[in-house]
Amino acid sequence: MRFLISLRPLLTFFYPLMVFFVLRNFGVKYLSIIIMVFGVFSHFLGKKKHPYQQKPGVFIHFVTFVLFPLFSSFLNDHFLLLLYPAMINLSLLIYFSLTLRRGQTPIIEQFARAFEKDLDEDKKKHCRQFTVVWSVFFCLNAMASVLTAFVSLEVWLAYTGFVSYVLIGLLFSIEYFVRKLRFREYRDTFLERTISKFFPDRQSS
Repeated sequence: MRFLISLRPLLTFFYPLMVFFVLRNFGVKYLSIIIMVFGVFSHFLGKKKHPYQQKPGVFIHFVTFVLFPLFSSFLNDHFLLLLYPAMINLSLLIYFSLTLRRGQTPIIEQFARAFEKDLDEDKKKHCRQFTVVWSVFFCLNAMASVLTAFVSLEVWLAYTGFVSYVLIGLLFSIEYFVRKLRFREYRDTFLERTISKFFPDRQSS
C-alpha cells in the first residue's frame, strides 16, 4: 500500500514521458488501462494524504483517471490522456484559491508557519500575495498544458515534462529572493550569508 502511495508523485513527475513512451510503443488502449488501474488504486489508498484532492479535487481525480481513460480507449484517441498535467494544475488552483477566502489561512502562510509560528502582518501579507501568484501560475500553466496538447505530442512532452518544471523552479526562486530582500532575515547557510553581504539585515545596515 505504501509503495503505491509513494508512486503518486513519481507518476505525476514522469507522466509525460510515460505517455509518450507507451503511446509510441503500445497504443492508446494500453495507456488507458495503466492510467485507470493506477488512478483507482492510488485514489483509495492515498486520498487522505492529499488535501487538494478532497471535495472538488475528488471529482477531478475521477474524471482524469476513470472517465478520460474510458473515453480515450473507446474513441481510440489519446488527446484526453494529455490533460492530466492540466487537471493537476486545476486541482492545485482550486486548493490554493480556496485558502484565500475570508476566514481561511492562505496556503503559503500555512507552509511558513511550519518554520515560524509567529508571523507579523507584513509576512502574512507576503504569504497572501504569493498564494495569489501561485494560483495565477497554476491557471496559466493549466492553459498552456492544454494548448500544447493541440500542437503535437512532442511539444506537449517538452512543455509538461520540462518547461513547466523549470517555471516552477523559477517561481520558487523568485519567491525566495523576494522574501529575503523584503525581510532581510538570514540563516547560517552559504547562500544566505552571500546574500546578506549585498543586502545586509536592517539592524546592521
